[in-house]
Amino acid sequence: MSNAGSSRSESAGKSTSYLAAGRTSLDATERRKLRILSAIFSEIEKLGHAVKETRGEVYFEIGAQRLDYKVSEHYKQVQIQLSDEERRRSWNPAIATRTDLEATGELCFEITTYISEPIRKRWRDGKRKKLEEQLGDLVAGLIKAAAIRKEWERVRAEEERQRQELERQRMEQERLRRIDAARWRHICELATLSRQASIVRIFLDELEERAKKTVGEHELPAEIRGWFSWARNRADAADPAFKPSVNQL
Repeated sequence: MSNAGSSRSESAGKSTSYLAAGRTSLDATERRKLRILSAIFSEIEKLGHAVKETRGEVYFEIGAQRLDYKVSEHYKQVQIQLSDEERRRSWNPAIATRTDLEATGELCFEITTYISEPIRKRWRDGKRKKLEEQLGDLVAGLIKAAAIRKEWERVRAEEERQRQELERQRMEQERLRRIDAARWRHICELATLSRQASIVRIFLDELEERAKKTVGEHELPAEIRGWFSWARNRADAADPAFKPSVNQL
C-alpha cells in the first residue's frame, strides 16, 4: 500500500475513533454503523476531500464546504403485552398492552446541513439494498450536495454584496439630501435676512421723510441724522446681499 493510501486509512480510522470514544461496548448495529462510516470516510478522502473533527463533532469538508451528517437507527412501534402486575398498577386495568419502540437494526445516513435544492439527502437500508451497497450513490450525493452548497453560498455572498452596495447608495443619497436641505434652509435664511434689511431701509426712508417734513426748511438735528446713519449701516450690515462671500454660501 502506498503512503498516501496508508495516510487515508489512518485518517478514516481516527475519525471513527471519535465516534466510538467513551463507549465501553458496542452492539452489532453500532459496530456496523462504524464500519459504514469508515468506508464513507475512506472514499471521501480518496477523492481528495477531508473528514474533520471539531469539539467532538465529525464532519465532511468537501470543496471547502462543511457537510454535517447523522447516522440513525430506525425504530418501529410495537405493542407489548402487560403483565398482571403491570395491569393492576395501571390507571385502567382493562388496557392489556402498551406501545413501545423497538430497534430494527436498519440504518439511515442523512446529510443534515441545509441544501438549497431538493436533492437526495437520505440513504437507508432497503429490502433489496443495504446501506453498504449504496455507498457509491451516497458519496456522489455528498459531492453534489457540497457543490450546491458552495454555489448557494456564492449567491448568498453576491446578494449580500449587492445589499451592502444598495445600502451604501441609499446612505449616500440620504447624505446628499441632507446637504441639499441644509443648503436650501441657509438660502432661505439669507433671503429672509435680506428681505428684512430691505424692509428696514424702506421704513427708514419713510421715517426720515416724515421727520424732515416736521422740521420744515430746517436741517434735522445732528443726533437724528446720526441715528439714521447708524440704522442704515446696521441694515446694510445685516443684509447678506451687501456682503457676498464664499463663507456665506
